[in-house]
Amino acid sequence: MAEMAVQRASGRGIWGWMLFDWAAQPFFTVVTTFIFGPYFVSRMASNPET
Repeated sequence: MAEMAVQRASGRGIWGWMLFDWAAQPFFTVVTTFIFGPYFVSRMASNPET
């Protein structure tokens, strides 16, 4: 089996990825909770008595 050279990521690259993930995660949480949740309930449970 051939050995592959492992290249360490730069500090700027790691910080860039951390900031991107920190900024993107709340967006998906908000969409899932406050936009998809009410839409799903309105379509799947439009009549709350049944």
